[in-house]
Amino acid sequence: MSQQNEELMKRLKEILRRDREKSPLEATREFLQSYVLDNDWEDIRRAIEHMMKFNPSTVIRGLHGIEDLLADPPKEENTLNYLVACEASWVLDEPNDQNSAIWLRELAEFIRDSMGDKQPPRSS
Repeated sequence: MSQQNEELMKRLKEILRRDREKSPLEATREFLQSYVLDNDWEDIRRAIEHMMKFNPSTVIRGLHGIEDLLADPPKEENTLNYLVACEASWVLDEPNDQNSAIWLRELAEFIRDSMGDKQPPRSS
């Protein structure tokens, strides 16, 4: 293998390692920014279905991030509210962490439904 190919492989392995080590908060934020921000439910479903054909790991990582975040919510107040309001740009009738957790749980189920028979096992 050439020196250039070895360097490329090293960089790719490092990217994959960092991806696997993302915290649930980071994975959730990334998913919301990539799939939910400025989209409606139908747009989100189409994006998930499309990615499940080509790169399902991004959807799975986001789903597990959301589920893990809900299983062990952040201690800092308003974190979930911030995620929904700012990272997803979603307006809740009563914005707070409790309602944001409900919305995120609904989003996780929506993601699973959109994945169809390609759903991973539940992480939590």
